[in-house]
Amino acid sequence: MEYIIWSILLLSGFAMLLVGADWFVDGAGRIADRLGVSELIIGLTVMAFGSSAPEAFVSIGAAIAGETDIAVGNVLGTNILNICLILGLCGVITRMKVPAMTVRFEMPFLILITGFLAWLGYSKGYLGPVDGMILCLLMAAYFVYLLKTAGSGKKELHTAQTFDGNAGKGRIAFWFIAGLLLLLVGTDLTIRAVCALARAFVIGERTVALTVVAFGTSFPTLVTCLSAARRKKTDMVVGNIVGTNIFNILFVLGVSSLIDYIPYSGSYFVDGLAALAISVILWLCTLRKKELGRMSGVILLLCMIVYYVFLLWRHQFAE
Repeated sequence: MEYIIWSILLLSGFAMLLVGADWFVDGAGRIADRLGVSELIIGLTVMAFGSSAPEAFVSIGAAIAGETDIAVGNVLGTNILNICLILGLCGVITRMKVPAMTVRFEMPFLILITGFLAWLGYSKGYLGPVDGMILCLLMAAYFVYLLKTAGSGKKELHTAQTFDGNAGKGRIAFWFIAGLLLLLVGTDLTIRAVCALARAFVIGERTVALTVVAFGTSFPTLVTCLSAARRKKTDMVVGNIVGTNIFNILFVLGVSSLIDYIPYSGSYFVDGLAALAISVILWLCTLRKKELGRMSGVILLLCMIVYYVFLLWRHQFAE
């Protein structure tokens, strides 16, 4: 009976994260618009944070709460799902063009930082404040790159929201504050439920973070991308997923490790290698034709199945 209650609370936490992220990003974008911030900056920040807000709040909230084992698992699990499940399904539904800059720079950069994360975890067994500072500096460098490429017209950016200039100040403040509160409460519920379910089912928080939490925080992105694929509006789907994965590693884990030491156990090293291998496979699938088609989608979905079969096998024999 206890696990049923905690499962309901976990789903409630995910729902709050989904609605809260939408309201918070909408309110933040409207505030920035009222303050005269350029559309380019709004597009960059809304696109990045809007896609990663659930992961950011869960992982950073876990670091604040001292449940640091959730942070790495959430990011690695989410990044694997973003590529294998979301891009795999979208590729099966329709052929997607991939911007040349995404293939030439962003995918290799994602591969580089994913490998760097795995190396940090393997060599040290944790992520500390110095590592967090390095990751945040890399995030700043990536943001500068986005500014330059967007400003020169090489990269088209779509904001996640269309802001209504006639919205009143009270309404804007409500969306922003209500969204923030929902994110905070949803984060707390999610972390508590994950820890309780891990104890109830006698499984590690690491496994729950790599599976249930990762899927829950990826769900908003999944719905958005599948909707875009069905409507054949896929120009930025691959680029946005790659950018989200970069943001997850550099910003989410960077800030989390600045708050507290994040353990990176030996088993996470295998998951890090899986995330690295899947990033390389995505790059190879798009390298020649600058597109992601049905066969590539099937390959990515098969990679996800293999990874989760391995994850279940490891849990059965190791945990």
